[in-house]
Amino acid sequence: MKLCVISLGGPSSKKIAEEANEFFDEVAELNIKDLELCLDDKGSVVKNDVGNLEDFDCIYVRGSHKYVLLQRALTRSLYKKVYMPIRPNAFTLGHNKLLCSLELQQKGV
Repeated sequence: MKLCVISLGGPSSKKIAEEANEFFDEVAELNIKDLELCLDDKGSVVKNDVGNLEDFDCIYVRGSHKYVLLQRALTRSLYKKVYMPIRPNAFTLGHNKLLCSLELQQKGV
C-alpha cells in the first residue's frame, strides 16, 4: 500500500511519514507549495513531481491556516478517488470558529 503525506514539510509531518513506513510499503512526502490544482471541463487534476496522486492508496493532508483553501480544494478533488482520513470540509471548519461552533451545535455538542 502507498501513502502520500502532503504538508509544509515540518518536523511533525516528517515524523508521521517516518512512522507510517511501518504500515505502508511506500511513503511519499509532498510539499503543499509544490502542488498545482488544475480545473477544466473534464474535472480536476493535481499536478506535482511524484505523478498521479490517484495512484496512492491513502493521502494525508496537513498544513497551516494559510493553505486552507488549497487543502480543501485538493481533498475535495480527490475525496472519492483515494482514501483520505480527513474530509474536505474539516479544513474550513477547523480554522473558522463560527462555522465550527455552528457545526457542533447542529450535531448536538
